[in-house]
Amino acid sequence: MEAAVVKPSNGTRLFGQALAGEVDMVEVASLYASDFIAAGPTGVRTGRNDGKLRQAMAQG
Repeated sequence: MEAAVVKPSNGTRLFGQALAGEVDMVEVASLYASDFIAAGPTGVRTGRNDGKLRQAMAQG
C-alpha cells in the first residue's frame, strides 16, 4: 500500500517560518477574524485585526 502524501497546512508552514524568524505578520494576521476576544491572567480584552495586532504579535 502506498503512503498518502500530505501537504503542510498554512498554519504548519507559518509555524516553521516563525521558528526560523522569517514570518510574514500580514499572513499570520489573516488567520484571525476582523475582531476578536483575548483572555489572559490580566483580564479579558477585545481587539481589531489591524496594525496594532500585527505589531503586538511581532513583539511577542
